Amino acid sequence: MTTTLYDHGDVCLIADEQVLRVSGAPDFDDAAPLAAAGRKWIDERKDALVLDASGVESVSSAMLSVLLEWIRDASRHDVSISAIKLSPGLRGLVELADLEEIFPA
Repeated sequence: MTTTLYDHGDVCLIADEQVLRVSGAPDFDDAAPLAAAGRKWIDERKDALVLDASGVESVSSAMLSVLLEWIRDASRHDVSISAIKLSPGLRGLVELADLEEIFPA
């Protein structure tokens, strides 16, 4: 079952049983509500999950911060992350920031 957790303009956060998927062009105005919606969903998980940001259309340090927050939250709740999918733009930002260890390809 797919559930919409956040929908604002072209930015959408949806979840199904194991995947948290964000798409669109999130900016700093979207960061806090995206982070909060994702944290709430993660807090209810027991099994491994996938963070999918492959549909993010713009490069933003705000989106990178949201992903880092979700990773920390999953760790706090002993929820493993089986995969992190990034758009090409986010992958480039991860490489620029030297965060490949946190976001492996």
